[in-house]
Amino acid sequence: MNNRKLVSILTAMIAATCIGQAPAGATASPGLHDNATYQWIVNIETEQQKDYLNFRGCSLTDITRLRVTYQQGAADDAKITRYEDLWYGQGKPLGLDRSSSLDLRPGDQGAIRIKHKAQNASDSECYSCANAALRVVMDTFLTNNPVTAVLVPAGSFNAVSQGFQREGFYEPPNQAPEQPIQGALILQLFSEPEGQSQTLVYPTR
Repeated sequence: MNNRKLVSILTAMIAATCIGQAPAGATASPGLHDNATYQWIVNIETEQQKDYLNFRGCSLTDITRLRVTYQQGAADDAKITRYEDLWYGQGKPLGLDRSSSLDLRPGDQGAIRIKHKAQNASDSECYSCANAALRVVMDTFLTNNPVTAVLVPAGSFNAVSQGFQREGFYEPPNQAPEQPIQGALILQLFSEPEGQSQTLVYPTR
């Protein structure tokens, strides 16, 4: 499944489910990041696989593994469940190894937290994060669990944002605080440590 088809399917799902009413999360006003408000967190941890598939005749390079886990609640001691591993080459999805179902209580709100094993993540690693986060958004949508925030390491905030924009998102122009932002899908990005935030919108087709 290519990136644009992924987002188009998600948009169609939202539209089909919400005929006659505003889609959940389709309007939003920028808010403050509050870790205590998350009833679940999906973690996406990236790790570059150096010399992986490094043999004669193989054209796959710059391989990154993204390990996806989830937890109920934001407490440091919350039980962590392994969900799936995703594999990317040069920022493009290659494969998926799913370990369990995404067992979230329907109707709860949560966040996606991106982490990197290495201190400095490459651009392709960050683009992979954006694509993987969108796949998680699709999965949580199916269980009626809206994503209220995407938490991004401060050092890769701009590159991850660019990754979402490569998927078709855009940053809306400045407008009055009381005026809601409208779109087929809205994501709120917050840096960790705090200091950067951004609203990204996928347009209604």
